[in-house]
Amino acid sequence: MKSTIQQPGGPVQRGKAFADLRQSLGMTQAEAAAAIAAKTMRPCALRTVQAWEAQPDQKSARPCPEWAILILEALQREAVDQSR
Repeated sequence: MKSTIQQPGGPVQRGKAFADLRQSLGMTQAEAAAAIAAKTMRPCALRTVQAWEAQPDQKSARPCPEWAILILEALQREAVDQSR
């Protein structure tokens, strides 16, 4: 499944898209890391989310994987479905 978020700039844009989506869900970075860890059943640290959202010129910046955005999009859909 492809993300619905447009990503013309690649990994840099994905980090911004991830941050925007996380904030629209009202999640902290720590909550997003916990949600990703729960969905993937693999560790995801707060520091990882911070690195994904970091400005690309920062030494600690890491590309945000598309699957992380897909997880947040799925959580957003679940939240919408539950509110109906």
